[in-house]
Amino acid sequence: MVAVHGRVSGTVQNITVSRTDGSLSLYGDGQTDGSLGVSNFDFAGSLLVDQGSVLIEPRNLASAPRGMYVTFGGGVTLRTSGSMSVYASQANGTYVQSAQLSLSSSASMTIGGHTVSGTGVTLVVPGSMSVAAGTTISGNGLGFPSRAGPGAGPTGNYGGTGAGHSGEGGRSTSTAQGGVAYGNTLRPASLGSGGGNGVGSDCLTYNYPGGAGGAALRIVAGTLQLLGTVSMNGVGGGSVSVGCASSYIAPGGGSGGSIWIDAGSFSGTGTLSVLGGDGGRAYQRTNMYLAGGGSAGRVAVYYNTSTFSGAFKASGGMQVIDDGFGEGGGHGTVYLHNKQSGWNQLMVDNAGIRNSCFSGARVDTVGLQLSRPAWLLYDPVNGASTAVSLVVSSVKLLGAGSLLVPYALWDVRVTNAAGLEGDRSGTLYTMGSVDVSACDPVLPIGFYVYPSGSVVFGPSIEARGVAVTVHGRVSGTVQNITVSRTDGSLSLYGDGQTDGSLGVSNFDFAGSLLVDQGSVLIEPRNLASAPRGMYVTFGGGVTLRTSGSM
Repeated sequence: MVAVHGRVSGTVQNITVSRTDGSLSLYGDGQTDGSLGVSNFDFAGSLLVDQGSVLIEPRNLASAPRGMYVTFGGGVTLRTSGSMSVYASQANGTYVQSAQLSLSSSASMTIGGHTVSGTGVTLVVPGSMSVAAGTTISGNGLGFPSRAGPGAGPTGNYGGTGAGHSGEGGRSTSTAQGGVAYGNTLRPASLGSGGGNGVGSDCLTYNYPGGAGGAALRIVAGTLQLLGTVSMNGVGGGSVSVGCASSYIAPGGGSGGSIWIDAGSFSGTGTLSVLGGDGGRAYQRTNMYLAGGGSAGRVAVYYNTSTFSGAFKASGGMQVIDDGFGEGGGHGTVYLHNKQSGWNQLMVDNAGIRNSCFSGARVDTVGLQLSRPAWLLYDPVNGASTAVSLVVSSVKLLGAGSLLVPYALWDVRVTNAAGLEGDRSGTLYTMGSVDVSACDPVLPIGFYVYPSGSVVFGPSIEARGVAVTVHGRVSGTVQNITVSRTDGSLSLYGDGQTDGSLGVSNFDFAGSLLVDQGSVLIEPRNLASAPRGMYVTFGGGVTLRTSGSM
């Protein structure tokens, strides 16, 4: 065992840690000669970890505001169950730079976030980085602990609530609101937050902590081959017996953390995972209580070239059973960006988990039965008060995954004709402006426009098996509308309108409406602000056929 709290002097360059009981520990109050000072280790040679273990642990770095930096000029190799654990410093996180980094099969790396400041770990590899099949880089449950972090889940009676991150955390049986959404979709660097405690009293009084959030990892590499797994998941709340007959309490799930990759070349068939932790289940004598699931985290991958065909796992934590009163966590975001061509994509895939299962379902302020969509947050410094625009090549919603544009001053424009992708199970919610006028008219995703929001369509649209719901503004040149398949729908509400109409509760379409099996709803609701009534015009006529309804 070699543990360094002080200075490493001399000409040491190459380091080997071997045998299962061999270890090297570098602490934040140590340094090497010739480095930038305390908490900086600079080795010119290589590190080989063969069965042994390496620990990089900043501890209290109040005297090192730049963070902790460890450099291996000759590269790092972990093999034959060799392991490395890297923990973030309070100030600016921890940086490990290596000319090359190789994790062979059965090797492992652990990433830990700083649970006070919320910083993460950065791996800088100018050359090649490879993660073999069967190898894991894990920060599962190493983000914020229970009830901590910007999206911490509130405590709930018997069932705690889920932590938020990419979306909101799921509510518990006590109907307490889950943790809030936060972070940055394009540059994810936040730790996952901790779930809410489960509390209560029966024959005993108890208070059990919620699941911890996932850590945050950034990788900057020349080439990255990922055949194994990078996992920054939140931890589930689980179910805990309190020692009484038929009595359990359920803590809420922690939220997933962050993975941010910037590589020249990205390849492999591995997995990037930021799952939210599942909510637990509790019994209090004959009553059942469910905790909320944690939100998923965020992934962003920037690359020059990519042949990566692996999996992205960014779904919210589930409620334990489908017929209870717990709610799953918010959906996660995956952002892909080709630095050479400029092509970029926002993807939300919630793995088919429809995560609102309250009795009567969760209902928002304008009556929508919601799950917990991912929030598009990419300028958290300015937030809701500043107009911000984002141009994307593609929005892809799969597996009941949904995305929310949360602020009235924000707008998103999708530029490619094939820029809307989906399996008809997801919905794009907007409180701002969404422009899809350049996209194919057959919509593979649903749209929900809040009163403050607007959507810009092209000349024609077809809601083929998806729902289009308008409480706000329909802009653009849309004239002809088709609603098809039994699950296709168009809903126009009295707080909505079209451009060029007489104002709120007036929709004026120059073309035709065809309803083929689908349904159309025209619902004024409260029109106190529109004393003239509600007016909907289709200049080209209306046709209902094949069980179509209005």
